[in-house]
Amino acid sequence: MNLTFRDYLRNIRITHAKKLLHETNLTVSRIAEQSGFRDTNHFFRVFKAVTGITPKKYRQNASML
Repeated sequence: MNLTFRDYLRNIRITHAKKLLHETNLTVSRIAEQSGFRDTNHFFRVFKAVTGITPKKYRQNASML
């Protein structure tokens, strides 16, 4: 896998957040919390770094599928 534990955990958390963004109407702050992020701003930065888009944009795109 060639991933550090930190990267592996980050990927699991973002995958969970993407699922919640797609399947629920929870706020982004609540999704960040439920995905293991203590700080919403940090969640936004990590989410965008991993996916290339913001959580809000991801939710909008996911609703179009």
